[in-house]
Amino acid sequence: KTGIFPFMAHHVFHYKSLDKMLEQGISFYNLVTDDVQMKLVRAGDVAEFEFVFSHPEHDPKHFFLEFWLIIWHRFSSWLIDVKIPLTQVCFTHPKPNHSQEAKLLFSCRHSFNRPVVKFCFHTKYLDLPCVRTRKELTRFLRESPADLITIPGSGQSYKAQIRAILIHDESDILYCPSFETLALNLNMSAQTLRRRLKVEGTSYPAIKDEIRRDLAIDYLLMSNRNINYISTALGFSEPRSFTRAFKQWTGVSPSKFSRSKV
Repeated sequence: KTGIFPFMAHHVFHYKSLDKMLEQGISFYNLVTDDVQMKLVRAGDVAEFEFVFSHPEHDPKHFFLEFWLIIWHRFSSWLIDVKIPLTQVCFTHPKPNHSQEAKLLFSCRHSFNRPVVKFCFHTKYLDLPCVRTRKELTRFLRESPADLITIPGSGQSYKAQIRAILIHDESDILYCPSFETLALNLNMSAQTLRRRLKVEGTSYPAIKDEIRRDLAIDYLLMSNRNINYISTALGFSEPRSFTRAFKQWTGVSPSKFSRSKV
């Protein structure tokens, strides 16, 4: 149900501390949708943010699940202007093929085949105050997905630098310069950049594909933009090409994904 997250964010913004904001946000979501139920648990000095998804069969490759955890972790960190270090992330599914990519998203211990989906962090962060203004919140939500899918703490890997260049461009249309232009922006030859990306186990086409996937998921979840707009914004020649690519990425069509998610 697109538009719920921004509405929730504004709804909880008058609360002062992170724990109150999260509690109210969770209550709001649990009330307005059955697609995902959430719970914040304090276990000693460990805070456990739990998620139960009603229809995991609609997310066979677990991209929505990962994206939803990213949203809440990034948003929580943004509110208090502190990157909250996670101590553990638990998943109910078996270890996937893209588990190494997931380690970039969540730089902590990963556990699979667990009874509940959750991420854990120290409770001291719950007591920190929100330091953002409502004007900053409006800007944050407007500039999503850049602020939500940028991987924090990913260092100076060339993959991270390329993601930053492509995602943080001002245009609504995904910025995909030629490989030679990209190498020039990074102050090296195309041959050197290609070699360094190979060392990191990736390539420019693979990075662009990952960004298109992440942006597509964000557009479908966080906005009311239609398939035609999304396919154009992501650089596809026609909606059918985008639909085929999205189904390859996630296992479901964009329309089915949009209908079944919060």
